[in-house]
Amino acid sequence: DRLDNTYDAFNNYSCDSAGDQRPQTIGQKLLNIEVCPDYDDGTSMIDVEDVDPSTGSILSSSCSFDVAGTSPYSIDVTLIGDTLYYINTDGDLSTRDLSTCGSETVLSNADAEGELGSSDLFAIDGQLVSVLHDLANTRYIIKLRSTTTGAITSSLYTLDYYDNEG
Repeated sequence: DRLDNTYDAFNNYSCDSAGDQRPQTIGQKLLNIEVCPDYDDGTSMIDVEDVDPSTGSILSSSCSFDVAGTSPYSIDVTLIGDTLYYINTDGDLSTRDLSTCGSETVLSNADAEGELGSSDLFAIDGQLVSVLHDLANTRYIIKLRSTTTGAITSSLYTLDYYDNEG
């Protein structure tokens, strides 16, 4: 409720134009992952902000970097502990350590047989999960991935786009 009055999901603190705000928590710490689109050069800037949970004020901003894409909704980032997982400008699965701002490519899109570009990333209970949009077969495939290599450790569930159960 405290952030409702100070935090607008479509206007932002550090973007030149409207950005996408993605609040996340690590323990008792509130972070905001801000996606700032740059329509001129076809990239978006990711900015990680440490936010005061009592006031909504930004305490610090760090680990800014660019990724391909101009729609904040097509930029895929998720957080597990102090590690940000994202699809980099080359389409590879990469990590950024928030304590050092160091980055590393953990899985190339080529090694993932091109599926990273059509997958969304999620952090669920400290695990890295991807949802593949299999357009050719009109289904979603939910997969568990290694947090260190990005490799698929298991396929969890397949859902038909047109499944009308429930």
